[in-house]
Amino acid sequence: MREKVVEILTRNEDKIIEKLIDYAKAGGFTKYNSTRHEDWRLSVHEIIHSLSYYLNHYINDVIDIDENVGDDPVTQFGIKSARTHRARGITIKMFLGMFKYYRRAYLDVINESDLVPAEKTEAKKAMNTFLIVLKWGFAANGSEKDRSPDFLNYRL
Repeated sequence: MREKVVEILTRNEDKIIEKLIDYAKAGGFTKYNSTRHEDWRLSVHEIIHSLSYYLNHYINDVIDIDENVGDDPVTQFGIKSARTHRARGITIKMFLGMFKYYRRAYLDVINESDLVPAEKTEAKKAMNTFLIVLKWGFAANGSEKDRSPDFLNYRL
């Protein structure tokens, strides 16, 4: 199932991008983001690549409280993404708000896939756990100015 998920998402990158742009428009994010497909392609591809690593190395989808955040490529990717966007002036509210739409777009594609129901359930569980690990990287990169109540609420 794990290989199928990566193949399904890779095959549907254009569909994911279309969904992201639609969600961005609905949420008002296009005031700050491009609506050109090619501007979204790299982030969609990088997330799929990071998911592929996760699916090959995190076998049981268990989040371990003693995990050392930042020691693996998934959280490193999250840290890098957060830093890149912060350097471009993207606030944590905008970043995590749009991240919710990324989650929705990937899960939509899994739900619309030809996976059997049990595979969809397993795929969505793995995808959700992956996104939590990725989000650790976002949170690990928080600066002092991001310690406001709004930031702390978004980190949850």
